[in-house]
Amino acid sequence: MHSKFILFCIALMFIRCSSSVEQKNPTVVQEEKPLSIEKESIQVYQLQENALLDSLLFPIEEFTLFRSTIEDLSKLNPAGLEPFLYDALLKCNDLLRQKLPVPFSTPDIHSRLKVVKTELIKARYYGQEADQEQLNESLKKLYKAYKAYLMRIEDYAVEVKEENNLEVNKPERLEVSRR
Repeated sequence: MHSKFILFCIALMFIRCSSSVEQKNPTVVQEEKPLSIEKESIQVYQLQENALLDSLLFPIEEFTLFRSTIEDLSKLNPAGLEPFLYDALLKCNDLLRQKLPVPFSTPDIHSRLKVVKTELIKARYYGQEADQEQLNESLKKLYKAYKAYLMRIEDYAVEVKEENNLEVNKPERLEVSRR
């Protein structure tokens, strides 16, 4: 009886081992395509030369850091883009907390920067998820929002310059007092 039990256990182990070997399927490893950015569709907007921008905005460290970070994103390898998007997001937050000089501290410039921040968050998400199509689309929208932000800043610089030119060129009126 004892020997029958031992033979039964050995046979049971043999059957289990042989059936588990048959059930194992070879693991198929799928290679993921590396992320790539459609560089030709991304155009970084450059600010026009303006004395007001040079004197008021460029000395602000947060503005220049944010600007250079966004412009450098287009030059990076998309596989390692996520940490740089996070860095750009941090610099955007710093710039949002920074009080800009008087002609540029308007709600519409501030809201344009918030749109850039939203697009940075989206691009970072799609970069983490390795969603190629959405990442490319998100980067296009990011640079479009960044362009709108810079163009709005330029508009204010031009408006201030025109106002100053009008005041300088305005003829003075002489008032004659009658006694």
